[in-house]
Amino acid sequence: QLLNPKVPVKRMVFHEITEEAIKRALGQTRELNMELVHAQETRRILDRLVGYTVSPLLWKKVAWGLSAGRVQSVAVRLLVQRERARRAFRSGSYWDLKAQLKHEDISFEAKLSHLAGERIATGGDFDESTGAIKAGTKVKLLSEADAQGLLKA
Repeated sequence: QLLNPKVPVKRMVFHEITEEAIKRALGQTRELNMELVHAQETRRILDRLVGYTVSPLLWKKVAWGLSAGRVQSVAVRLLVQRERARRAFRSGSYWDLKAQLKHEDISFEAKLSHLAGERIATGGDFDESTGAIKAGTKVKLLSEADAQGLLKA
């Protein structure tokens, strides 16, 4: 509208940059959706408001040349959350038993999954933030001594 084009304007949409995708998009053009145009204009304005406001703060508080924007801020938030989860992670210690069994020319690996009717703890049974068995989980936690004792039995 702003440019007042002298020829009809249509929109083509493609999600990959291949000859086939572009030809397909050229064959399936559509009218401009002004709601999408207005949404893009709003995103552009938000990007500028956030970027122009937050970027100078980053320069003062963190490092010169950093920038912030609508998309960057969300990505940074996800990275910070993942880093916090990584730092909060606590490992747990457990033992399991595996045996390589063979009869004639057939061999396979067996893993002890239950002992006296109780399931043996695995890595998924531990709480990542405490390193302890998750609350309410009914499993047998083998110590090194338990595992060694079972090996000798």
